[in-house]
Amino acid sequence: MQASRRLARLSLGASHGRGANLSCRLAPTCSRHGRWTDSPGFYLQQNAQAYVPYKEMQAEVAEDIRTIFQAPDRATADAYLAKTVKKYQKSASPLATWMAANLPEGMTVFSFPMAHRRLIRTTNGVERLHREVRRRARVVSIFPNQASCLRLVSAVLNEISEEWLTGRTYLSFQGSD
Repeated sequence: MQASRRLARLSLGASHGRGANLSCRLAPTCSRHGRWTDSPGFYLQQNAQAYVPYKEMQAEVAEDIRTIFQAPDRATADAYLAKTVKKYQKSASPLATWMAANLPEGMTVFSFPMAHRRLIRTTNGVERLHREVRRRARVVSIFPNQASCLRLVSAVLNEISEEWLTGRTYLSFQGSD
């Protein structure tokens, strides 16, 4: 599965000149039309718009996809999907075909407890992690070599990992429904 456009990777930019210093930055890894990994409803709604034949239908299609992903369980979501595919079969058959093929891959989220679904569907945790790495790298600004950049990023990630292990709890599987 490809990463979404919100996820980023570490990239190094070399300066040409004295010292050949490296700058550390986070950069997008793929286009917004890749597969979802973090927010199925949002990215699938965006991707579905390419198959909507009339601009007037866009809001309706987006609402139908939202309804599918806000279902209380997988069986209900599958029922909503079947109803939605049938609804668009005549008026927008490419859209119906695309929905039948692509929307089920976003339904993995239904295998998790209800309390965890919103946390899993959003990228808030990943975005916060990236902001912290950027904030720390911005202080250094220019790295003398690739190893120093890697050491800083590794230290930040290790610190955050330890904080999650010993401090706050983002997801707890004890007492989940």
